[in-house]
Amino acid sequence: MSEKQALPQEVLIRLFVNGNIISHLLCTPAMLKELAVGWLFGQGMIDGINEINALGVCDNGRDISAQVAGQDGESMTRYHPVTTSGCSGGQIGVDAYLEDLASVASSLRVELAGLPQLMSAMFRRLDDERPSAGLHCAALACGEEMKVEHLAWDVGRHNAVDKVIGAGLLSGIKFDNCVIATSGRISSDMALKTARAGIPIVATQRSVTTMAANIADATGIAIVGRLNKPDRLIVDKCERIIQ
Repeated sequence: MSEKQALPQEVLIRLFVNGNIISHLLCTPAMLKELAVGWLFGQGMIDGINEINALGVCDNGRDISAQVAGQDGESMTRYHPVTTSGCSGGQIGVDAYLEDLASVASSLRVELAGLPQLMSAMFRRLDDERPSAGLHCAALACGEEMKVEHLAWDVGRHNAVDKVIGAGLLSGIKFDNCVIATSGRISSDMALKTARAGIPIVATQRSVTTMAANIADATGIAIVGRLNKPDRLIVDKCERIIQ
């Protein structure tokens, strides 16, 4: 294998909605349908997969096309993306920052001691499945036992989150019983997407931005950061975490 072949893949994808280009995404070309579903959901363009009439990836692997109910040309012109602090230039619609945030309703509680084990399980599975090093990952784990249901990897940490949310939507998972684990820092866009999905707990080995912490406070999400550090960080809705 050449050195170039061993590098993490990054490509430019065009996302079409109802025949119109809605976004260009820099990503790793794996789980592209899941990426598209998670992205559309996170942007508020769909409320569920039943609103997607058709979804396909072109043979060139560079175009994703979705037919979405209720999205006309005029409504798409009102989409104004914010370029987020995520690597590879993530996007989320500006309306997500301006509208009132709904509270996440969930009775899920998990043991703090089990979250590092979840992270370890995520990375072990990543080592078995990923094509190269240098990639972020995210896992969707469900129930108090935190069983990993879906795993995704990407050059962008926000893309990996979109992929596991999209995979969860496609498989019909009930998000209120789930935890998202991620290798990357939790920024505001990731917190917004998690809240929109109704996922009550987020775990990361990295840190949490101030805006993400504010979003967690407004929506009732618990975010646990710095899991690989002695001074672990728990922000907001701390009663979801059993210490």
